Amino acid sequence: GVSSGAISAVLLLQMEEIANAATGSCNSETSGLCAAEAVRRRAREVFEIIEDSAAQLMVSPLSFWCRETSALGSRLQIGVRRLATDRVPAMVPDVLTSFATRDELLESILASSNVWLVVSLQPWRYVPSLDAQCSDGVNPYSLYCFYDYLRQRLNGQYKISAPSHMHAGVLDRIYAIWNCTVMKVMLPASGKKLWISPTVGGRLNMIYFLRFSGWFIGHQWQQGYLHAQDLDATGYWQSLPRRPGM
Repeated sequence: GVSSGAISAVLLLQMEEIANAATGSCNSETSGLCAAEAVRRRAREVFEIIEDSAAQLMVSPLSFWCRETSALGSRLQIGVRRLATDRVPAMVPDVLTSFATRDELLESILASSNVWLVVSLQPWRYVPSLDAQCSDGVNPYSLYCFYDYLRQRLNGQYKISAPSHMHAGVLDRIYAIWNCTVMKVMLPASGKKLWISPTVGGRLNMIYFLRFSGWFIGHQWQQGYLHAQDLDATGYWQSLPRRPGM
């Protein structure tokens, strides 16, 4: 994942561990329901933690400006922009895949979430595994992503890097445009890919873009569940094994 996607990927791995632990303590015929209940309890706890820690950052459109860093805290890949200085200085897409310690993982997530002047006053964060200065995989200060997205639309690569179910219209397509370059580097050209979107896919309503409130956090959380149900109705999760009772 990139930025919020990296945070979500780590959270999903924890949910998987919780589900596996709950499955082992339940009847084999209902282990799926036990796992689902345990995951929902933890999801609720996480929601309450986020709501409490982000409350002060969500009261007005400018309250989070340059302060969001303080709220962030093999199978996992994290997309970043790495400062390349060997020839012409440039922010090039790269992928972090090795996390020897918990602190190294947290530093990688923070680097992937570091947008200069939006999240932090620092333009980059140092990532030891790359021995380089890195920032968010999204670079909103560059127009190259628009060119790359158009090119991917023409050659069909966008189906991998920015699938259509991740956005609903013209306005929220900006997330796909911003992410397509680093996602192209991160994802293999073939194989099955299941997307989980922190922007709740096609259910992101841009008219609430500046509605900073606890209500907006809860609304996004609710829409995320509905987005997953929409995908389930189309058979999107069929390649994943179902637990008994589900």
